[in-house]
Amino acid sequence: MPKTGTLTKARIVQAVVENNGYTQQKAFETVEILLELFKSTLENGEYVLISSFGIFCVKKNWVES
Repeated sequence: MPKTGTLTKARIVQAVVENNGYTQQKAFETVEILLELFKSTLENGEYVLISSFGIFCVKKNWVES
């Protein structure tokens, strides 16, 4: 997997294929499930913690007019 450019879902899927021997379809389904879990967790106001990587959270920016 190239180390430059934008990290896309397609690149993640390809990395799963190359590193785990999954079929393209199985890798796609796995990535979709993970992203959906992240999304629903963040939508519920919870954090996503990936050990040895980081914490993701939704940050609200309030704009006063």
